[in-house]
Amino acid sequence: MQTQHVHLQDPRLSPSLFDALVVPQHDPARGPNVITSTGALNRLTPDMLRRKMMDLPSRWLVRDTTPTVVVMLGGDNRRHKISAAMRDRLAQQLQTFAASEPMRIVLLASRRSPDGLVERLSTALVDSCQRLSRRMSQTPIRGFWPC
Repeated sequence: MQTQHVHLQDPRLSPSLFDALVVPQHDPARGPNVITSTGALNRLTPDMLRRKMMDLPSRWLVRDTTPTVVVMLGGDNRRHKISAAMRDRLAQQLQTFAASEPMRIVLLASRRSPDGLVERLSTALVDSCQRLSRRMSQTPIRGFWPC
């Protein structure tokens, strides 16, 4: 049995050094052994979301035709830090997007989402969608912040 070298995220090395790379679409790595993902890799599955949905408070379970957009928020890592300017730029982009057509926005914060990020985004979205609820002490999905 031969060992396979698979790397998640762009290692900023030649893809030929690996058997496979799995990188986000926005990373520059490309090659015959590079698999790109359209979003961040995560553990969320449609089945899990359907099951957990039933644990949500009834006010979150709205039956209408308004599309719901879930925004998964990352955070700081070794190479990048979410600055106040980045928060403000993202808030402006989400505000513009939310005003483009009727929608409900759900912000899904990760464990790495910096303090103040969700609050800044919810302030920008207050005119475009329902007011962001306070973070509940227990949510079925960690970091679930519905607008």
